[in-house]
Amino acid sequence: DLHSFPTRRASDLNELAALLEGDVIDGKIIAVVGMMADKALTDSLSPLLRCVDIWHVADLPPPRGAKADDLADILEQLDSRTVVESFPDIGSALSAARTTARTTDRILVFGSFVSVGVIMQQLI
Repeated sequence: DLHSFPTRRASDLNELAALLEGDVIDGKIIAVVGMMADKALTDSLSPLLRCVDIWHVADLPPPRGAKADDLADILEQLDSRTVVESFPDIGSALSAARTTARTTDRILVFGSFVSVGVIMQQLI
């Protein structure tokens, strides 16, 4: 189950968290995320901590793209129990998520329009 959700504001991710909490699944939620560094990264990621089981974070291209390691650091600062893996690009992050996902899991792609756009092109 693959869902994409481009976001413009941190409040969009509060809405996404509410949607995920209302649509409980038997498996895990695996997030694939790449974001722009000039966005409110901590405020954007924190609402989803309670929903996401595994994080696959990816570098986005400079000059505006955030580094995967920076996203991983933020997630680990928010919750030291966070399961997070860093990838050099969003395509690699999705490939890893698809490899590890079970049929009962949900892969959630979110972040910038760049992230979701790359994924949508791969799926076409």
